[in-house]
Amino acid sequence: MSRIGRLASLAVLLGAASAARAEGFAEASYQSGRLISVAWEAGRPLGNLRDFTGATTAWGTHFDLRLAVARRLSVGLAASWSWYSRSLSAGTIELPAATLTGPVYRRAQFLTLRATAHWYLTGGAVQPFVGLGAGGAWGDTLQEAPGLAVRSRRYGVGVDPEGGLLVTFRPGVALFLQARYQLASNRFTPFRNPTWLALDAGLAVY
Repeated sequence: MSRIGRLASLAVLLGAASAARAEGFAEASYQSGRLISVAWEAGRPLGNLRDFTGATTAWGTHFDLRLAVARRLSVGLAASWSWYSRSLSAGTIELPAATLTGPVYRRAQFLTLRATAHWYLTGGAVQPFVGLGAGGAWGDTLQEAPGLAVRSRRYGVGVDPEGGLLVTFRPGVALFLQARYQLASNRFTPFRNPTWLALDAGLAVY
């Protein structure tokens, strides 16, 4: 493509981007609206959960519903699912009357449902935001060895500070990026109060 052709293409793209420019979510005090986002979630276990399951997982999903209640302020509901697993050729399972050592498979999965509040630091097509979520968390852990399975299921409280970015690329449609530090106040065998860092990437419509 010639230089003039490239410049023309760039002008067309810039013009399209300008035409697609719309107010960001909850940008104006008169703007009431609803945002729905669905995202893929990657999680990095921390603390005792990392000792139990090890590496980062790419198995997770996140759903967000937000209602604009004031300029640059929203409240809503969010739900997430995270899955962690690890296989050990030589692991240990602690039992009340014995300790078993050998090949061990470990799994942990978590569901959370939280009420949320978010503040959008700017208006426009690029909106960084910060927020907080609090609600319930359910977890399921499993340790398996030949001839033995130890499972623990618990409910508790889930709390997470959040931060992220909405990038509007056409009116009412945005790229959704978010990081959460998730704490679940559950007691499992053999750990308690799992924490993990969740990274969410998806689309939002509003």
